[in-house]
Amino acid sequence: MTDRDPWSSPATGPVFIVGCAKSGTTLLQALLDGHPELLVMPSELNVFRFSDHPSRLGFRKLGRLVEPPAIAEAMLDQLFFLQVRDPERLARLERRIRVDPPHDFSPLDPEVFVHTVLAPPALRSHREIYRRFFEALLAATGQASGDLATRRWVEKSPHQEEYAPLLREWFPNARFLHVVRNPYATLRALRRVATGDHLVGRTPRYPSLRPSLRELRSSYELAAVNRRNLGECYRVVRYETLVSDPTSVLAELAAFLGIAGADIRLEPTLLGQPWTGNSTSGRRFSGIDHTPLEDWRSEITPYEIALVNRHLGQALRDYDYEVVPLERRPEAWRRNRREQWSTYFANRVQLLAAAR
Repeated sequence: MTDRDPWSSPATGPVFIVGCAKSGTTLLQALLDGHPELLVMPSELNVFRFSDHPSRLGFRKLGRLVEPPAIAEAMLDQLFFLQVRDPERLARLERRIRVDPPHDFSPLDPEVFVHTVLAPPALRSHREIYRRFFEALLAATGQASGDLATRRWVEKSPHQEEYAPLLREWFPNARFLHVVRNPYATLRALRRVATGDHLVGRTPRYPSLRPSLRELRSSYELAAVNRRNLGECYRVVRYETLVSDPTSVLAELAAFLGIAGADIRLEPTLLGQPWTGNSTSGRRFSGIDHTPLEDWRSEITPYEIALVNRHLGQALRDYDYEVVPLERRPEAWRRNRREQWSTYFANRVQLLAAAR
């Protein structure tokens, strides 16, 4: 690391937003987007989903590539705002998946973005991948390249908390914001994603929740481990507190990041454009939506309540979440709507597995 490195100063160290999928990481990203001292990537980079780094959640891997240039090209192929640059590809995608763009990426020039990422010299390290993508973000939005040396950049990828110690080695001045959410609400949201109701021509099925449970449990475990091992650079943000009292939470985070609290806005944006959410219900909103704080109660199943109570009790206690009682325990053993028998047995095994 040299003095010319834009991330060698504590004032410009990167910020990584991490946490389980559907836990509120995108909301926090969108609330930080408008701050003049921050440069926020509007899409997940997911570097480690493409690299050959081992993972405790191997089923989430999208590749096991070794060379940084190949990883960068694979990332470009997956970023949503770059998919829309190819009308034919988008048409093929829409034949398989109900595409509901969560954000307007029109302020970004995708051709400039791609050219900047792939331009020589060739990428030599995983660390350089991050730098190149943020240089591309500046170029593609018409901003000066020197801004990288004066602003903290912010990157959000779910489950990147697994690699927080490694990222700290790469970026010694990094800060981490780990978002946690009520396990009942998060499991319900993960289940909705896994039903497959976004797939064209397929009947939604109640899914196996073993992968979702692993994701949730891993994220909570790593929140505790990273807070203990990484110390003051690692901050856990409770989603419910962020939604109910954003002014206080964002003021605390501004102090943590060393940025002006007065410049934080309460209107979520991405690329400076209003962000209308990525709710699993398809609901669109402006501002901070309070509905998710309670709407999970009307949709969560007895089986899911039992699963959380058995396996995530420590998380409920650690973050002061209410334990939802299951008045009639046999209800957890009833088959859920559109749950095939093979899935039923795989799911109920999780109720017999030892709690961790």
